[in-house]
Amino acid sequence: MIIPGLSDSLKALSQNWKQGVKNVKCLYIACGQNRKIKAGIDFNEKQYIKLKKELEEISGEKIHGSRVEEAIKIYNGHRKKMIEFSELASTHPVTVSPSSRCMVLESSYMMDKAEHLKLLEELNESLRNMPEEKWKGGKVVTTGAIANSKSVLELFEKNKLAIVGDEIMHESVHFRTLADEGTGNPIRALAKRIADAEGCMLLYDPEKKRADLLTDKVKKHNADGVVYLLTKFCDSDEFDCPIIRNRLNKEGIKNVLIEVDQQMTNFEQAGTALQTFADMIG
Repeated sequence: MIIPGLSDSLKALSQNWKQGVKNVKCLYIACGQNRKIKAGIDFNEKQYIKLKKELEEISGEKIHGSRVEEAIKIYNGHRKKMIEFSELASTHPVTVSPSSRCMVLESSYMMDKAEHLKLLEELNESLRNMPEEKWKGGKVVTTGAIANSKSVLELFEKNKLAIVGDEIMHESVHFRTLADEGTGNPIRALAKRIADAEGCMLLYDPEKKRADLLTDKVKKHNADGVVYLLTKFCDSDEFDCPIIRNRLNKEGIKNVLIEVDQQMTNFEQAGTALQTFADMIG
């Protein structure tokens, strides 16, 4: 089990795992948060080298640089197609509902990347061959840590809210940053990818660039507003939330806050908030 130390909850999980799950080894990765300077990239590279050695011990096989480089190319190709899918979904809101959009994005975590890439290419080709669709409802950009609650996504559909873009950590934020290819040092390229990433709530970002990225996406897709899906007890997002929403308000972008969690069973409050928001932007 690989657990990165990107948040206080993950740090605690790594230690609890070591104590509670004795038969499955925990491979912990610390993350240098001052990630853009040379020292930060050096530190994160060393963490990946340590992980590589631990994986070699478990598998009994040497992980050669050529294999890492090959994996980078596959993952980069997949990320590009995920970006393309997100763009195509924004112009086909009738065919690609919030729920089906989420299933495409989330399935990428469950499948072999090469296999998922093949299916993704076929899907994108089908969408490219379809005319752009008119949407009789609100168009929104989402932000937060995760947005995979089936019941919450059904509330979007019930209130005729199409998701035309996102700044969700589990979605676009995860796949939009590519790793450098052909560097001769693929492990360092992976460490540099952390330095290149922007808008991630778990990475040091004093300028809070997520606000800029959200504003740009709203304008690009001519969206009517932003739905902030705040995961309860996620300190990183709770700290960001007032800063991001203040910026959206300053830009005149309508937004609504919906609290979500993984054990959510009552959706009345979320439904009322989304219905009110849909009426406000309609």
